[in-house]
Amino acid sequence: LKSTQLQGLASLRVHVYQWTDLADFESQTVLRPFLDIVRNENTTGPLTRTAMESVCTILQAYESSTTSTSGLSMQYALSDVVDAVTQCRFQETDPESDQYVLLMVVRVLDMVMQCRDATRQLHAGTMWHVVESLYGISRSYEVTRLAMLSFLMHTLHRLMRIVFTPTSSPSSPATSTAASLDTRILAFLVQKV
Repeated sequence: LKSTQLQGLASLRVHVYQWTDLADFESQTVLRPFLDIVRNENTTGPLTRTAMESVCTILQAYESSTTSTSGLSMQYALSDVVDAVTQCRFQETDPESDQYVLLMVVRVLDMVMQCRDATRQLHAGTMWHVVESLYGISRSYEVTRLAMLSFLMHTLHRLMRIVFTPTSSPSSPATSTAASLDTRILAFLVQKV
């Protein structure tokens, strides 16, 4: 770990002890030190996996807090999570550990999909990165376990349900963005079939 990453974790630790309520801190501030580790290509698989496990725990905490997931802050935080996880690079150590890192990528993306209210507000490009990543991992030679492939397909199906579920207002700008994402995903899947 670089010293800046350690400083980020140490700073977060100091702030955590001062919290009285989960809503006291922005989700981006809480997630940033862990996402820095995920983004660092020089970290090992086990360290990357541990950082992603922490991201999952934080997302679960924010999802269970009804006040935290509805704001713009959570939308930006989820975009940061998707960006970091879909571009995750790490030092490969052994095949078993690397498999588990891939599983954690899928698990984090699944947690993002479970934050439904905030997920619906994500930019089409962000959602597209999720589709590409899940599809890419599903076709990867590294995915050898049936349980992992099953979880991966379940997450991809959850994403498709979110993307293709109509929104309440057909004339809103988000609807036109969603329609372009729908078209892009359909074209991608037809091309792959």
